[in-house]
Amino acid sequence: MRVLKFGGTSVGTVESFRNVVQIISQKLKEDKIVVVISALAKVTDQLINSVEYAGQRNPEYKKIFAEIKSQHYEFVHELVSEEFQNDAKSKIDLILNELELKLESIFFLQEYSARVSDSIISSGERLSQIILTSALNSAGIKSKIIDAGKLIRTNDNFGQAEVDYDATDKLLAKAFRDSKRDCVEVLNGFTGSTAKGEPTTLGRSGSDYTATIVGSALNANVIEIWTDVDGILTADPRLVSDAIPLKTLSYQDAAELAFLGAKVIFPKAMEPVKFKNIPVLVLNTFQPAFEGTLINNEPEGNPYSIKSVTHMEDLSLITLSNLALDSDTHLLERIVRILKHQKWPSIFFNYSISQRSISVLTQTKKSIGLIDEIRDKLKNELDDRQIGNINLRNSLCLVSIIGNNSDNQIETMNKIFRTIEANHFKNILFFSCSEGRNHSFLFAETEAEKVVGAIHSTFLNEFINTNVA
Repeated sequence: MRVLKFGGTSVGTVESFRNVVQIISQKLKEDKIVVVISALAKVTDQLINSVEYAGQRNPEYKKIFAEIKSQHYEFVHELVSEEFQNDAKSKIDLILNELELKLESIFFLQEYSARVSDSIISSGERLSQIILTSALNSAGIKSKIIDAGKLIRTNDNFGQAEVDYDATDKLLAKAFRDSKRDCVEVLNGFTGSTAKGEPTTLGRSGSDYTATIVGSALNANVIEIWTDVDGILTADPRLVSDAIPLKTLSYQDAAELAFLGAKVIFPKAMEPVKFKNIPVLVLNTFQPAFEGTLINNEPEGNPYSIKSVTHMEDLSLITLSNLALDSDTHLLERIVRILKHQKWPSIFFNYSISQRSISVLTQTKKSIGLIDEIRDKLKNELDDRQIGNINLRNSLCLVSIIGNNSDNQIETMNKIFRTIEANHFKNILFFSCSEGRNHSFLFAETEAEKVVGAIHSTFLNEFINTNVA
């Protein structure tokens, strides 16, 4: 068995959707197939915007809803034969009617919970799931809908739900007990539910995670993540024109890449498969013959320690400085509790004894809420001058070097600092993981492209030239 996951860009147009049907048809000749599908491209963003507009009593949400409805009707008309169109439209209408009622309720009440938001945002996957099964049936391929929301058990941390693997594995095993070789089961990605049956979501781009959860539970031979690039690259091709796909990558490095800015795969996606050593292939829907990137336990092919240079933009650094010497441990404990309450908004956390400071790197959109809570929860410490200042610096970019061998740290660091110095980059802060495999540096966002290009050239040009030759 193999699990195929198709992202939003893979089903973003009618033509790309046809490519997906063709890929599934070819794969079905070789193996038993289970498919995980994302929402159509940009639909999740539209749903998020519609919730926000409705909550602000802005009638613009109605326009967005109409666009979503029109787009899905168009896909049904183009992809589904007349024999299956009425059934597909009927199923889509049920979801859209439910969605419209929820948005109207938010509009009139001007409030909504994270639970309600998750139930709305996860609608996109359910809609594309209907279109895909109908398109497959139209092509003569037996298929049926499996609601992943009822099978992936999570806690009630809406928006970033944590999975209960034991309960989920049992539910999935039971659901697929009578699975037939010639029938393609299609699951909606990104979605789970609490023990009470409340819909949850696994985090943005969480359909990758759905695929590996399902693949692990069913002991799949391989999991294929189909996207719009030729695999995982040595850098973002928008910044580095000569970046190339990696042939292989370890689970650990793939997870680090995802967490530190690479958008090809979801950060948590490696968790369910790494202990079972189930291989994950990252493939291009638009170039299905390309070999892509293989993620497993023992990668081969890249003789160099550094695998990729990645980056994250739109970051903010919050710094608590001039800390009282006798309150450092106390403050650390308090701040860790605040971060936990904020549901992990931090990307890096840095504590400097010598500088008597604590720094938290977070997404800019979350920085104000985090600062407000720090000021509220640490009011006494601020009033007593145990904390001298709270500073905020915006428009930052984190550049990370992934995959360094732990016994090669000194040479790697020397190369990095020589590159920074030679190019006159102004490094703001340095972070390193405990094993020394990955190193990250903070720069002004305006320097992102130059920094990524220079470091990529320093570490990966020889590897690229060898592989392209």
